[in-house]
Amino acid sequence: MTLVISAHDLDDYVQSTLMNMYLKCQSSENAENIFEKLSKPHLVDWSTMICGSTISKGNIEFIHLNQVMQEEGVSFDRISFTGMLKACSTMLMVVEARLIHSQILESSCEGDRFIGSSLIDTYSKCRSMEDAQCVFDHVSDKDVVIWGIIMTGYLDHGLNQKVLSLWHQLVANSVEFNNVVIVPALKACCNLTALGEGKLIHICALESGFDLDMYIGSSLINMYSKFGSLPDACRVFECLPKKNVVIWTAMIAGCADQSEYKIALKYFQGMQNAGLEPDIQTFMCLLTACSHVGSTDDYHAHMNFMEDKHGIVPTIDHFNCIADMLGRAGLVQEAKDLLETKTAADNMVGWMSLLNSCQTHGNLKDGNTCLEHIMALDRKHAAGYMLMSKAYATAGMWGNVDTLLALKNSANAWKKPGEAFIELDDKVHSFTVGMRTCPQMHEIHDKLQRLHVQMQAVGYVV
Repeated sequence: MTLVISAHDLDDYVQSTLMNMYLKCQSSENAENIFEKLSKPHLVDWSTMICGSTISKGNIEFIHLNQVMQEEGVSFDRISFTGMLKACSTMLMVVEARLIHSQILESSCEGDRFIGSSLIDTYSKCRSMEDAQCVFDHVSDKDVVIWGIIMTGYLDHGLNQKVLSLWHQLVANSVEFNNVVIVPALKACCNLTALGEGKLIHICALESGFDLDMYIGSSLINMYSKFGSLPDACRVFECLPKKNVVIWTAMIAGCADQSEYKIALKYFQGMQNAGLEPDIQTFMCLLTACSHVGSTDDYHAHMNFMEDKHGIVPTIDHFNCIADMLGRAGLVQEAKDLLETKTAADNMVGWMSLLNSCQTHGNLKDGNTCLEHIMALDRKHAAGYMLMSKAYATAGMWGNVDTLLALKNSANAWKKPGEAFIELDDKVHSFTVGMRTCPQMHEIHDKLQRLHVQMQAVGYVV
């Protein structure tokens, strides 16, 4: 876009608006030209310029403009601080976020709750939870939004027990809660397989009148179905007065988790009868349910319906799901052809899934092909070596096992030790492979033994 009127013919408001437009259009040079011609840049102009230039040019421009602004004697306010923090979180610039934090401490905005929530959110997105926790601890008047931001931050980083610890603090402090904090708490319970804790949170939602909230409803459906309690998930679904696409999709996903393909189809049809259009995630869940029961006859119909009726272009996730289903059914060659023709070369998920199927069916030739793709993507991906080694061991090819393990060691391939969780006396305990230091190891072993016996009693081979 070219200006046909010279800059001096425009007032500051118009120039400021044009500068903002250029920055949003990623035309930073035009924005800089206008900024330099402003007779007296206002605080909002400085903030706009710093935020926009940071996103287009990075941290060097951020530091430069910040320094120039201070030399000009311009002081930030709460709006400009939050704008710059948002730019830092977008660009994952934790050092620059700390610079802004230091300026906040020097200003009169230090105790501002709005600023505090922005700082916590920025540090969380920049993967600096220690800084986020420090800010959280120093906010004197914490509202439910701040609690929700810090809990979501820990959830996003996989620190589920910390999420539940914060939930307990929140309840103990009698903070008036809503879906902002209930949803991350339920998701943490789901990740930790803490059914007892999840039920207690469900009771809190019921007592507070939030059980009919759709965000909480979808989280409860997901939690109960993940725990194998599909009837409970169905009851939550039926109690919700309003059901959007997310709720219906959560129910279909729950059926997929429990390999209940026919029930998933029922909800899929019910969703359409209710006048709702399934989206890309809905079809992903339906294909997953189809995959879990090995219904190879139906996936073509679902894919055609998705593309022709709803105009949804399948993604790599859809093709990976189909390849997984074909692999489970022993149609490895068809799955391999699909991955090679329909997905990108860097499809680690697809090739790992197919390698797992090759190991299950003893298909060493195609398993080696999968391993070659995996090693081309990441030679240090230990799981690929281990799956192929297991396939060779099952076939009694111990020389190949030794060769593959030697390759794994030479590549310094390393697999993070497995972590598991168990709920004992309404408390969640975590432990890793080989761990011997837990003070309640005896009680945990007792519970595992009881579960072992119960699984055998219902016919599982353990």
